[in-house]
Amino acid sequence: MNAGKVWFITGTSKGLRLTLVRNLLDEGYRVAVTTNNLNSLKTLVSDLHKGRCLPLLVNARDKASQGRALLETINYFGQIDEVVNDARLWKNMR
Repeated sequence: MNAGKVWFITGTSKGLRLTLVRNLLDEGYRVAVTTNNLNSLKTLVSDLHKGRCLPLLVNARDKASQGRALLETINYFGQIDEVVNDARLWKNMR
């Protein structure tokens, strides 16, 4: 089990990043995931992973929304070890 490492993954409501989230959770990692549609993401990520998956609603074009997601992740898990970022949406984040 990989309970120590925390992943932060943006744009996770479909495609490759959603598959990555599912695989990481299956392997025991803790994962913070961002989306612009929280309800659809919650249905796609199994309830079996509660406590290890933190779904976050983020407006990727709003730096304050991005910052809140990062802060909420650190407050919830205590750290961020790995980041998978959708650079097209979060390109201005610094």
